[in-house]
Amino acid sequence: MIKECIQPLSLVIVDDLAQAVTSVSDSTREELLRIRNLVADAVRTLETSFQGINDEPESQVHITRELMANLGQTVAEEVRKLSQRSDRFSDEIRDVLGMLPVLRERAGGDRSNIRLIGMNPTITSILAVSRFEALFHLA
Repeated sequence: MIKECIQPLSLVIVDDLAQAVTSVSDSTREELLRIRNLVADAVRTLETSFQGINDEPESQVHITRELMANLGQTVAEEVRKLSQRSDRFSDEIRDVLGMLPVLRERAGGDRSNIRLIGMNPTITSILAVSRFEALFHLA
């Protein structure tokens, strides 16, 4: 009689155990499927991010090249303008330097007492280098 009770009980235990294993197995399978989908989504997101990272420098290089080209043209134009101004300034200085001895002669030559005042330091320096301090009083 004990044997007859144990056999149905063992079948119940085996059946319960099989159901528990099946339940855990199904639950694990579902969890693994969710993890697989999450990893797949993460990989797609990373691929998109990396593509964006690659696109960003290409865009920046393009913008930088355009800026450099425009800047190069702008700088070249400004250098040209500066060169023209410098040439005009040099011409005007030469003209003034040529007129100063004529002014001195008309004012009496060696007997004249001409003072050049109110000049900016650059002009004073140019006159000093050109030895005009021997002909005029530079102030």
